[in-house]
Formats: sequence, C-alpha cells, structure tokens
Amino acid sequence: MKITYDDESRSFLVDLEKVPSDGGSRGVAVPLQAVASWSELLGYDDLADCLDAIIDARVNAKEPESCPVTGYNDVWTAPYEMLREREEAREREYLKAQAEGKTADDPRSPLLRSTLAAFHALPRDEQGVCALDRAREASCEALGVPKPKRTPSLVRRTVVTRVDKEAGEMKISAPTCEEESQCDREGFLCKEDRAKCVQVLREHALDIAYRETRFQHSQTSIELDPLEPHLAVTADDEQPQPNKSPEEMARERYMSGGDQDA
Repeated sequence: MKITYDDESRSFLVDLEKVPSDGGSRGVAVPLQAVASWSELLGYDDLADCLDAIIDARVNAKEPESCPVTGYNDVWTAPYEMLREREEAREREYLKAQAEGKTADDPRSPLLRSTLAAFHALPRDEQGVCALDRAREASCEALGVPKPKRTPSLVRRTVVTRVDKEAGEMKISAPTCEEESQCDREGFLCKEDRAKCVQVLREHALDIAYRETRFQHSQTSIELDPLEPHLAVTADDEQPQPNKSPEEMARERYMSGGDQDA
C-alpha cells in the first residue's frame, strides 16, 4: 500500500497497488474535509485515528446500508441529527446572550452560555453517556472501524477554540495527532504508514480544526456562525444553498463522491 498527500486537492491518496479480493477499492482519496467531518460524526479526537478509519471503511467497502443499533437506513443519520441539535442550541444561546448585551468579560459570557447550552442539549442514559456519543458508537460498530477510547466532550467546539481578549477574537488550537492509536483496538494502517500520515496531519492540523468548526456550523439553520474564529486559514467547503438544509447538502456531497464530508 502506498499513501501520498496531494497539496492541490488537499487529499490523502491511497493506492493498494492491487484490487482487494473482497471487492473493495484499489485506491481512494481522502480530503482534509472528510477528516474534519468524520471526526465530528464518529467522535475521533485524534486526527490519525480518524484518517485510519476513513481509509479502512472505504478501501474495504465497509459502509452498510443501515445501522442495526439506531434502526436508521444509513449509519450517518443519527449522528447528524444529534450534532445538528447540539450546534443549533449552542449558536442560538450565543446569539441570545449577545442580544442581552453580554460580553466576554461577563461571568456568564456568550461563550460560556453557549457551552452550557450545548452540554444540556442532548439527553444522557443511565450511565451518563450522551445520545450523540451512543450514536457515534453505533456508527463505528456498523462501519466496522475502531471506537475512540475517549469520546470528545459535548462542548468540543469551544474546547478547540480559545478567546484572545486583547485581540478581541477567537483562535483555534490544533487537535491531537499521535503515532499511537487512541482507539479500543489497532487500526487499518501499519505503524510506518500511520507515522507518515501523522507528519502530514500535524502540518495541516489548524486547517482541519477550522474545517471542523465550519462543519459544525453547517448543520445549523443559522446563516452566519457567531462563533466563527477570525483566522487567515479558510476552508473551501461549499456554502449551503437557500433551498436545501446544510444536512441535505452535506449528505448529497458525500453520496455524489464530491467533498466526501461523511
């Protein structure tokens, strides 16, 4: 297997050098945008674990027609719905706090209130696990990919951002990317291939982090992201069309093989 990174398309290119006997793909392309969206939908904190899962699922044609745990016709509907509910609650609370004149210096600032809204947006089971994390576990199981040992916080969007009060802006912190798997079992990539991918992912970590925030916002019905960090880095993902919801746009791009968002 050969893995390279193409700067022009911002994608990892995987060439197995032979067609798998089980009917999977000989080669796949994994854009950075796919890493950003899969990490949110499946709950991967580590970028290398997420990339590993994408390659595994696509090379081995592991995506089933339905999820036996959630009962949906595909493995993505449940995490999409949960993510959308969480981010909608987050952004609306942020806008509400702003409208009330709250600032970053207030004890209950817009950022804090939006974080709490995201935390309480989804129900938890008797073990204290939120519905989104359960949906992520079910999707990972249906796809046959490793599950993250540590699921990201419900408030992940504010975990990866920090507020620079002096500059008056929010900035993104780079997500983790380790050479050792952070999942419940070893992934598809061998140690050497993973190390190569880690090196590239670390170089583009801030770009992927920004794409994650863009993907989170794209699930809401709010036109402008009130939490959008002011960065020089920009993501080239499509803007939602007025006659289609962000969720429909993301799904269509994935099904058509375009950005491969999910």
